[in-house]
Amino acid sequence: MSIRSYYPTLLPGDIIWVKRRFGRPSVGDIFLFTCPYDPAETYIKRVAALERQIVSNKREEAVIVSDNHLWMCSDNVASPSVLDSRHYGEVNCGLLLGKAVRIIWPPNRWKRI
Repeated sequence: MSIRSYYPTLLPGDIIWVKRRFGRPSVGDIFLFTCPYDPAETYIKRVAALERQIVSNKREEAVIVSDNHLWMCSDNVASPSVLDSRHYGEVNCGLLLGKAVRIIWPPNRWKRI
């Protein structure tokens, strides 16, 4: 899993605590999920919108997030190589693998995310 899309929240070498049992997602939560178009890839993104909320895609078109789906965005939006829901669309909640809750290594970066 590349953390390039999540810089500066996560840095190379960071180890994160992931809760596999989690409640209902909220805007701002950070999740690991299976990439919607490549099941071999795992992404980490922040929830930007919940079902039935309106968002904009890459073409600046309004999109209503479908039921049981999330709109996931990267923290590093400045990087042209970073992909998120603006590029590949909404993410089915069934693809969620776990909620990232804390950086646990290295010790000087130990904090809740």
